[in-house]
Amino acid sequence: YDGLSADDQAAVPKQIVKMLEERAVGYDFNGYRDAPPSLRIWCGGTLEQEDIKRLLPWIE
Repeated sequence: YDGLSADDQAAVPKQIVKMLEERAVGYDFNGYRDAPPSLRIWCGGTLEQEDIKRLLPWIE
């Protein structure tokens, strides 16, 4: 990742989000439009800890 151009780095989170959505793993993970390339994962009180454990292998 570090060796990629800025445009290619920006594409990585989008590719991850697309893959997760296509597989119905999760939705709306893209970071905010004005934020650096990132994933935004809600971990509030309404989320089960087990769901996060299931998500992490997909991101790794």
